[in-house]
Amino acid sequence: GSTAADRTSALYALCYTTDSALLSRLLDLSLDKTQIRAQDTASVLIVAARNNREAVWNFMELKYDELKARYATE
Repeated sequence: GSTAADRTSALYALCYTTDSALLSRLLDLSLDKTQIRAQDTASVLIVAARNNREAVWNFMELKYDELKARYATE
């Protein structure tokens, strides 16, 4: 079976895709707690931004309220 490290490596590899549809799907899935652990969402955004900064920025702007609700501390 796959280990947590295998799953994390595969997830991060997907972050380097040059396929915009695949990246968009990955970013959407990063907010789905049933698909990607909540604690991994920030890592997905950071790693994906290394290669796709504009797409990740646009996603974060679009999903700002959802990201803020999930991660903001007061």
